[in-house]
Amino acid sequence: MSFDAASSTVAAAIEEVTKAVTRATDALKGAGVTERELQTQGLTISERVYQGRRAEFTAQYGLAVTRRPIGDAGALIAMVADAVGASLRVHRVRLGFDDSSPLEREARRAAVVDARNKAEELAEAAGVTLGPVLTIEHGAVAPSGGQRFALARPSGGGGAPMPPPIEPGITSVAASVTMVFAIADE
Repeated sequence: MSFDAASSTVAAAIEEVTKAVTRATDALKGAGVTERELQTQGLTISERVYQGRRAEFTAQYGLAVTRRPIGDAGALIAMVADAVGASLRVHRVRLGFDDSSPLEREARRAAVVDARNKAEELAEAAGVTLGPVLTIEHGAVAPSGGQRFALARPSGGGGAPMPPPIEPGITSVAASVTMVFAIADE
């Protein structure tokens, strides 16, 4: 999530965005989010020019919130929106694994079995016999799936927004391998 503030000076824009971030982090901590689950993602100051003249400075502060389990994520987003108002931007909700190592190992093993089966099928179709493996290369192991959505609280809205549903869905881990086999002597 990020927080935006605009003002005629850099100092005032930073002060306003700092106030919004402080309200947000206070609300999150009050709901049980720990310091370890919060991470600054960046602070950007930009100048907005209109018709060749400086119009304002905008400060944007990025904050990542890591929450386990995700059951209260929607309520936390709504709570932060209520605490900071229109300065909040939620860019995406990213779902993943705490430790995907066991799933990655399983995906690589399955990729090797799949590659061997395909090679044996091709060898049979070509009328040859597979020999030993000459090389094995593996590609990246990557999770896929998850949810993304945007939430921007309209200005002038009153009260806390309804918590958006955060559904875990299905996230999978995939691996790819390239295996080169010799062709056995007949």
